[in-house]
Amino acid sequence: MFHELLLALHGLPGSIFYARSKEQGGDDTAFSIQVLKGLPFLHPGEVAALDRLCELGTWFRYLQDFICRHKLPVKSNCFDKTDGLKHGLYLQAFCYGLDSVLDSYRKQLLLLEQDFVADPNLPVSHVQHILQEYYQLFPALQATVKNIICQKGHGCCILTIIHKRSISGADIVCRNMKRILQVCHSVMYKQITAWVLHGILMDELEEFFVQRHQPPEDTTTQRLMPSESSDDQCVISPAGHFTLRTDMLPLYFPLRIAEKILFIGESVQMFSREKKQKNGTLKTVFKTQEDGFAVELLRLQQQADFCITDVETVISKIRSCIAEHLWKLVMEEADLLAHLQLVKNLYLLGRGELFLHFIEAADHLLQAPPKPTTEYDVNITFQLTVRNIVTGDDSFLDTFHLTVPASINKLQGDSGSIESGWHRLGLAYTVDWPLHILFTERVLEKYNSVFKYLLSVQRAQTALQGCWAAQMQRKNTKRPALLTAASWQLHNHMTFLVNNLQYYLMVDVLESQFSQLLDKVQSTKDFEAIRLAHDTFLMNIQAHSFLLLKPVSHCIRELLNLCQTFCTLICSPVVIPPCKETTALSQREMDQLKNISRVRSFTLSGSGVH
Repeated sequence: MFHELLLALHGLPGSIFYARSKEQGGDDTAFSIQVLKGLPFLHPGEVAALDRLCELGTWFRYLQDFICRHKLPVKSNCFDKTDGLKHGLYLQAFCYGLDSVLDSYRKQLLLLEQDFVADPNLPVSHVQHILQEYYQLFPALQATVKNIICQKGHGCCILTIIHKRSISGADIVCRNMKRILQVCHSVMYKQITAWVLHGILMDELEEFFVQRHQPPEDTTTQRLMPSESSDDQCVISPAGHFTLRTDMLPLYFPLRIAEKILFIGESVQMFSREKKQKNGTLKTVFKTQEDGFAVELLRLQQQADFCITDVETVISKIRSCIAEHLWKLVMEEADLLAHLQLVKNLYLLGRGELFLHFIEAADHLLQAPPKPTTEYDVNITFQLTVRNIVTGDDSFLDTFHLTVPASINKLQGDSGSIESGWHRLGLAYTVDWPLHILFTERVLEKYNSVFKYLLSVQRAQTALQGCWAAQMQRKNTKRPALLTAASWQLHNHMTFLVNNLQYYLMVDVLESQFSQLLDKVQSTKDFEAIRLAHDTFLMNIQAHSFLLLKPVSHCIRELLNLCQTFCTLICSPVVIPPCKETTALSQREMDQLKNISRVRSFTLSGSGVH
């Protein structure tokens, strides 16, 4: 009987110990092993003790079946038909760790067999005593497996499930869960090592928390990407090539460390790709430090207990090395300060006289809806204006050009009117390596929105000044005045509004924020600090220019459109503008100003500012 008991403890039923399946009223496992009832040579107390021992065999068989299904490598994107789990390296590592934990149980059964051979009269209580600790371990292991199955655990998510189970007051449970966790961590450490040292993403089954970014093909969806990137489950890298899947990140692994890992790997990959294109060979960016970093990562992998402090220390060292190398590239070799000044001069209208002359020269081209040839004509006009105004180097024309996208369908603005070329005008910047990691597509889109906004303010100011100049010219020649008293008052209101808005934007916002940006850039040797300062600068000028407050920015654009409409009305062939139209424009201006005041008051009261 004792040999049958040992087989039952291995999960193998026999003549005395039989398997009770689900159909026979078993629990949620595949089957349970129990003692055959009614045997005359067994006392009821012995039957109860043997049934208690058979629970270990049931648990062992459940765990062993799970290991057999998932331990061997299989094809990618393959699901198990029994439990629906997607196969992967982390699940395979969990099975290896679980199998190593069960080895101690197998060894105990082997020792029990030797004891029974040496002394056939050993009582059942001896077996209970030897295997007592597994009554704590096996239920915890089974619960862990069931959690993985219920939650469809895949990739790094499995680490979170095991880690939660490792927090236990039972020493044997805590110790063995950490053993399994160490095996699973070895997969993560190997992926981290390949990513941060070589820029290689070893993740065919999409198990790692860093994954390649797949932008949507639909252009409408692409426009929504900046808002989607703030989703809790996806953090897109600044360069936009890889994403950080926060839903795949273990709960005990801080997001700040994962972001450093994302930055390091993408930077290493960029360096390797660029050097291979230039020299035809791959060279490491770490030079002599790569071996040292590899040794430190291997030491982390071999640690019995996972220490997040040690991980952060090693990752921070690697990140500092990368950040310093990037800083040298963008500051010394790429001359970042000169490019920032160039971006300010063009995107932020730092060369106001250039765009003042451009507005006058290109107005006849952009008043009408854009045609397929409009963009070419506008760029020729822009180049001529640059050569007439800018003295010195005009090589920036090779990297900057104006865009006026035309469409077969008539484009309509918010008011329902057909959009002119001015509304479609944009500025494109061809960024050279390595500045493309700072001036990404999303960053340039933000710059472009600021450029269009500032240009609309400049156009409104130029138009109002043109009305004033025409009025003064008629007054000096004693011809009939262009403006009535009411129209002149409305002109003064508009001029006051636009001039103050222009001064606020150019001086209080752009100049002050740009000087702060230069101070931060010049005071650090960390590329990530430079990128953070640049992102903060761009966010601040959008916020202080009211571009992020949609109701206010809409009202300001409507006011600027009213200024253009007013100037067009004044410069029309009619000598004296109709009073009704002037009154209507004045009323619309007051309505927009009231809307701005109402929105700003609501925003300030909501934020607690008084």
